[in-house]
Amino acid sequence: MPPVTAFFIMSIFAAGWWWVHSAGEYERKRLRRMVEGLAPTYAQELHQLGHECITAETSPDDPIYLNLIEAQIAWQRVNPAVADIYTFGRCDDGRVVLLVDSETDYDRNGRYEGDREMRTLIGEEYEADSTLLRAFEGVSMFDDHPYEDRWGVWVSAYVPMFSATGE
Repeated sequence: MPPVTAFFIMSIFAAGWWWVHSAGEYERKRLRRMVEGLAPTYAQELHQLGHECITAETSPDDPIYLNLIEAQIAWQRVNPAVADIYTFGRCDDGRVVLLVDSETDYDRNGRYEGDREMRTLIGEEYEADSTLLRAFEGVSMFDDHPYEDRWGVWVSAYVPMFSATGE
């Protein structure tokens, strides 16, 4: 292959790599801005709806809890770009548990089907990574590295929710 042809082919590959990489970075930043913008709004709304009253021992028929579940379902319905919304709590022994995690219609077929789409029980233990743990220290975080759990593969934003006393 003549050197000019080889140079031309390598130039096309380099330009293609740069274009794909730039497009990926643009989309990653766009997704981050969107999620970081929505998460504090959800946190504020949940706070106003009484989220701080919910603990791992809250009854699943508690009216405040059920109101929070309905709010999550409504938000997911009007924000299809957000795959799921849920909240965590930290127990006195340091365990991280799911508190409010409504049913989620992941396949958007209008029905909740299978274990994956059902409501998570209050107090289910969750294996928290360092990014999530930082939110418990009062720091908003965004994890743009995809991770997998039993519900799927995600990138996530974590926003601290404060009690009326600022905790």
